Order: sequence, then structure tokens, then C-alpha cells
Amino acid sequence: MNRPAPKRASLVEEVSALVTRITGIQLGPRQRVMVENRLRRRMSELKLLDEAAYLRYLAAHPTEETEALVGLLTTHHTFFFREMQHFRFLETGGLKMLVDGMRARGQTTLRVWSAACSRGQEVYSLAMFLAEHLSSYGAGLNFEILGTDVDPESVAIAKNGVYHRREIKSIPLAYLADHWARGTGDIADFVKVKRSLRDRCQFKVLNLLHADAMEREGPFDLIFCRNVFIYFTSEQIAKIAGKLMTRLHETGFLVIGVSETLTGLGLPVRSAGTSVYAREGQVKSVPALPSKPPVSEPAKPSQPAPAPLIRVLCVDDSPSVLRILKQVLQEKEGFKVVGTAENGLDAVSKISILKPDVVTLDIHMPEMSGLEYLKKHWSPAHPPVVMVSSVVREDAALAVECLNSGAADYVEKPALNNLQERGDEIRMKLACAVRRKFRASTPLQFEKTASIQPSQKAHPQALCLVLAGFGEQKTLARTLSDLRQNCQAPIVVLTEGLGGALPALVQQLRTLTTGLEIEAVPPSAFVADGKRILVGDLASHGAQVVKGRAPDHTSILIFGDLTPARIKLIESWPAGQVLLEDLTREGAIHHSVSDVSPATSFAYLSTLFLCRS
Repeated sequence: MNRPAPKRASLVEEVSALVTRITGIQLGPRQRVMVENRLRRRMSELKLLDEAAYLRYLAAHPTEETEALVGLLTTHHTFFFREMQHFRFLETGGLKMLVDGMRARGQTTLRVWSAACSRGQEVYSLAMFLAEHLSSYGAGLNFEILGTDVDPESVAIAKNGVYHRREIKSIPLAYLADHWARGTGDIADFVKVKRSLRDRCQFKVLNLLHADAMEREGPFDLIFCRNVFIYFTSEQIAKIAGKLMTRLHETGFLVIGVSETLTGLGLPVRSAGTSVYAREGQVKSVPALPSKPPVSEPAKPSQPAPAPLIRVLCVDDSPSVLRILKQVLQEKEGFKVVGTAENGLDAVSKISILKPDVVTLDIHMPEMSGLEYLKKHWSPAHPPVVMVSSVVREDAALAVECLNSGAADYVEKPALNNLQERGDEIRMKLACAVRRKFRASTPLQFEKTASIQPSQKAHPQALCLVLAGFGEQKTLARTLSDLRQNCQAPIVVLTEGLGGALPALVQQLRTLTTGLEIEAVPPSAFVADGKRILVGDLASHGAQVVKGRAPDHTSILIFGDLTPARIKLIESWPAGQVLLEDLTREGAIHHSVSDVSPATSFAYLSTLFLCRS
């Protein structure tokens, strides 16, 4: 009897098996959709129409295409100063212990290995950190860093040391110093690490599964191998970690990702801090989270003093941002939110009573904005201030003005979808501001002037559509004034349930604003322009406004709640910007909403979108 031929593995399965065999990274059923999508994109780049054509191409170019697959299917998500616990571990005792061990061997150069360096962000973070801190332990000390990765393309990017300038926003200003140069002309949006750091960093391609290649490296004082073990089996982790430990000096540390562990693998290691390991019996634990820098004669690591929490006052008129900040600044991370304030005026009394170590401050707030507060109340005796705002740092003169008015650093507001990355950035910058009392006295050389200037032109098809109720006249009037001052896009206000009160609303808005042309939507020949602000009824005029408008150039501002009529309207716009007022509300936000923000930020965010569109 003829047996059926075995079923051929699919392209996804064959490629997954190939990459797993080379790198050890597990690509199973959970990663199938990712592999399939990236393969489809790769085939499109190569102009290959089907799987058979791709397999023929792979067979004809085995070396080059295998390298491309490794780069395509290995994860490269990382950012500067990721997982700040490890940098704080070094700053609060770990680095001192490494220096002591180095000196005991008669050496003056600290050797560091970033064993899964991806595109170099971790290497240059360590370089900036060591350039800032190593000299405090004595003159004549130096460092060198080796970065390795299995992906040749990532290593090439790391060697080049060029990044989009948005990537370096997570770097605390104290560490940013003068280590980066900004491009000009066509490359003005990119920055390059200067030779002062780059010359101390070397990069090479290395596969952690190849023990013989690892044996040629080291020994090192410090090895970072973070967020790579999550892709390996327990047997592979034990093998790699065991080999890494042999490449450490006896007084060195191995640092892995905070979500990873070496517990239960039978390795001769002991914990020295959060996901920090040393050889069994060699070192004691290091205090992880003090709020002040080590003095010249720090306490012995075997008898660490209790680590005081960093006490934070959060000033913001957004209830959701305050909730997120409390989630980010927990005691397990070394922080304690001792209070909140809703604007600058409220902050004055709260700071006097609570005496926080550091203050987070929003820019757009009612009564007294963050910038107004700094100009009136900041002094060298004031607690350090870190701006946490919806204003984009590199695009806004407001951000630079805040730094010039006393703020120590700047963070764009976190959201649930970027909480891990932005949370790390906030904690790092707050801790840095507290310990160094750092003040950014001048704008950085790669910051540009505001991209939003008064009367800046918007896209020809731009429209700002405001959905508001009758009881929001004052907030609405302030938003309309700010919108018209900054952007000449047409503005239409639509209300619900006003009935015969529409003329009264128009008159009230005229009274509350100065120099604005505000009119009711005309009964016919409706034309929105950049001069008049038209006010109408959502039920009567909604369809009329929608007609003929380009969705991707429309900014919709929603005051109050999402009513069924408002949801129906925004669903008719499949693209564009939808801003929802930040109120104390529970439940899911509609999928069409772009951002949840205090109404005080509406004008800025809308103008930014309309003028960029």
C-alpha cells in the first residue's frame, strides 16, 4: 500500500524553524501572525509573487537572505535608559563596588559588555551614564563598552550611531549633555553620537548560542544581557547565563531584564539587586533606591541604610494623567505621590505644606498655567520641577521656555499604550532631577523654535469641528480664542439640544471673546472659512458640515461626554483627529478617539495636527 507523502511545512514554519535554529529564539504558534506579516512584507520588497518564488530566492541567496530573515524576525524594540532600576543600582552603590574591584586588580578601565545590544541604544545609554558618574570615583578612570547582537543590520546601525531625534527624548538632560550633534538640511531630524562617546564603544556580530565565540570575549566588570532570555528555553538560558558568568571578573555583575530570572536554573549565582546577579558568595546586595547621591565614603554594602522614597507632588488638571502618574510612581519603584494639585495656584499651597522632593508640572492648566507658575515661583530653593505635558518637546517654544524658566527636564504625557516606555522615562528624569538638582538653563543645540507660530497656515482642506454644550461657554470661548490666534483653519461649533437657544449661545460667545467673528450657521450656502467661527446644531447642520470635507484633515474637539449623536458623527470620519475632554469617567473610550486630554490642551493639540496635516 502506498503511504501518502508527508505534508510539506508551510513557508512560515520553514522560516521560523530556520531562524530558531540559527538564533535560538523561539518562533512558535504565538508568533505565527508576526512571522507571516513580516514575510509578506519581505516578499513585496523583493517583488516575489508567491511562496514558491520566495523559497527559490532563499535557496539562491542562502547567506544574504538568512541574515535578512534574522533581522526581520528578531525583536528590536528598545529605547534609551530602558529599565531605570539598573542605572539606579549602579549609581547607588553598584558602580562603586565595580570600581573597587577594578582597582584591586590594578586596572583603571572599566570593561562593559552589552550582550544583546540591538541597535545600540543600551550601549550609548551606558556610555552617557559612565561618562557622567565614573569620574566621581577618582581621576584617571576610563571605560570601554562592547556591544554585540545576532543581527548584522542592527550592529551596523549601532556602529553608525545615528538616530531620529525623537528617540533621544527619553534621555535625561543631565546625561544628554554635549554628547550628540544634530544634522542640518535634509537630515535635520537626525542626531549622531559624538566621538567622545563613540570611540569608547565597539560593536560586532555575535550569537550567544555559540559558546566558542563568547569565550573570546572578556573578562568584563559588567555584563548587560537584558530582555533576550524571554525568547529562549530554560536550557538555553542556563547555558548562556552560565557562560556569561565565566566572562565576568569575580567582583562583576550580570544584569538581565526585570521580567527575567535566573532562579531555579542551578547556576552558582546570587542576587545583588533587581535582576542583577553576581557569582555565589562574592558580593552583598546593594541598596537600590535612595533619593540622594552617594557621599565620598558610602555605607558598606553589607549594611545598607534604608532607602528613602522620592516624594512627588503631581500638578495637572487631567484626572486620567494623575491616575497614570500614581501608577507609574509607586513605592516599589522608590517613589511616593504625596499629593496632587489641579493648577499652579493650587500647587503653591500644596508645596508649602507637603514639601515634596520633586514636582511634576503640566503646561496647559486653568487659573495658572505651568509656565506662569515657573516664572512667578521658581527659585534655586524650589524643589526640582519636571514638566509632564502634552506639548511636544522638540516642536514647542513653550517647552524650551519652561526649561529656561527653571524646569529640570521635560516629558511628554504618558498614555496607557506607552506606559512602560514613558514610565521609565518619568522615573529616570525625576530621580535624576532630585539627586543632581539639575536645571536646564539653556535650550539644547538640537531643539528648534516652535513649529506652531501665530496665524500659521493650515492645510487647505483643514477643518476644526467643535462639539460642545450650552453650559461650557467659558471654556469654549477660551479654546476658540486660542485656536483662532494660532491657526487659520475654518472652525465650526456644533451643539445638541439647544433648540431656540442657538442665538443666545452665539451672543454669549461674542461677549466672552474679543475680535472674533462668530455667527450662526447660515440656512443655505454653507461655507466654512478661516475668518468666521460658525455655530450650529448637530442634528440640523451635522450632515451639512461633513459634506465635501477631507476626513484626514479634520480635527474634532469633544467637550463633555460621547453621546450617541457624537459617536455617529465621528464614525463618519474614518481618519483625522478626535480629542475627547478628560473627565472623571469609567468605561472604555470609543475606538475613534485619538487622545483624551484636558480642554485646556485642545487648542494646542488641534493646531499641531491641522498645521502638520
